[in-house]
Amino acid sequence: VVTYDSPYLIEFAFALRDSSDRAVVAEPNQFAISAKEGTTEIGAIHGLAMKRGAARQLWLEMVLDYSIAMQQVEGGIAEMEYAATEILLNSLNADALVGVSEFHRDDQNSNLVIPFNVDKAATAASIGGIQTNYVRGFFSGARMYDALLAAIQRFGEVSVDAEDSRYIVLFSNGADTSSTAFASEVVAAAIARRVHVIAVGFGETIDSGALLSLASLTGGRYISAEKIEDLQPA
Repeated sequence: VVTYDSPYLIEFAFALRDSSDRAVVAEPNQFAISAKEGTTEIGAIHGLAMKRGAARQLWLEMVLDYSIAMQQVEGGIAEMEYAATEILLNSLNADALVGVSEFHRDDQNSNLVIPFNVDKAATAASIGGIQTNYVRGFFSGARMYDALLAAIQRFGEVSVDAEDSRYIVLFSNGADTSSTAFASEVVAAAIARRVHVIAVGFGETIDSGALLSLASLTGGRYISAEKIEDLQPA
């Protein structure tokens, strides 16, 4: 299976069998690998590497709320970004595939900030640039359900194996002011694609009912972030 991530990452996932059609199971360092682009030899200096594949791949998209309700909470955006980059990202295995999207205005669709990838540094940097590159000081109502539905649908655009784990981690205060999608649509789409929603409630006034409902109906979990220090163990 070949996966290409812009601008230049190509991953080849494969299984190996011998002449008797028996599975070959061994550590990557027991193999020698070589590659060419045309006639040009590609080596480790260019990023050529082989690693053990995960028996069950983790696919996770973070959906971040930059709407006015979150922007007006003193330190709320900074805490949300800290939780996403320093707590969640650092808790994941190296081969976890992570994407990020954000929503901040009631007259715009959510934005895919970075697609599924394994580069934690690039993912963290992308989150750090959301305010500058996407929000740009213009924010309004929240389209939380629309953003969730778009994120769930992206799981249908990638080669997700039936055994893979699929999660959305929503960082929000739970308020939705402007979505065209309903909560029931989001839940139905998540169940159909076997996507679990983990909802992390931020802000001074959290609509915990909406977040609890999303989490429980999709087999996820609701976590309150009223105290940032409680997030790490959660």
